[in-house]
Amino acid sequence: KGEEGGAAAGAGHDNDHGTKITLRVTNVQDLNREVIRSATATVCIPELELELTGDGCGGGGGGGIGGVVTTVEGILKKMHERLRNVTPMGGMIRDVNDGDASSSTEHHDQGQQEQQQQYKQFLDKLENMAEGKSFPFTLILSDPFSKSFVGPIISQNAIEDTKEAILRKSTMTTPSILDKKKGELLKKEDDGDDRLTIQNFNQAK
Repeated sequence: KGEEGGAAAGAGHDNDHGTKITLRVTNVQDLNREVIRSATATVCIPELELELTGDGCGGGGGGGIGGVVTTVEGILKKMHERLRNVTPMGGMIRDVNDGDASSSTEHHDQGQQEQQQQYKQFLDKLENMAEGKSFPFTLILSDPFSKSFVGPIISQNAIEDTKEAILRKSTMTTPSILDKKKGELLKKEDDGDDRLTIQNFNQAK
């Protein structure tokens, strides 16, 4: 369970349509679903008004988390880590929590204090989602090249087997491995999965 160490590369830009994957996360089993997130995919959580763009989608570096093979829980944790450790507001919150007097709230005006508090509440909500303390919520992956995937609910044993297989291959997952893994997961998918929807859309020319 949780975050996966392997990185996923996009498998090429040969599709003429994109894919929007919407998952309604309602329980811990949904957090264990496997996720293939290519660096081109935008990740969105509407309930938090949160969106991390992918390469070529208005923001560089895949929103700072790049392409990954992980789980729903893992991608939420990566997003939380990115927003807490890299963004300026996250840095201010870290300094205050660590007792840095130079960044203490007494040195900020009222507006800055309120912004810090709001941002901390935002990060806490995201963390609670990742830890299975806050349901339901929606996870959306929009990939203009259809290289991302959210898998069906699978057993814990299958999750561990998948992690071991990925780690044996390489720390850098190749496009061919991604396509194979996507195919394997599709074969396991439950046709009665009403919380997961996939829509195609045309790429902007």
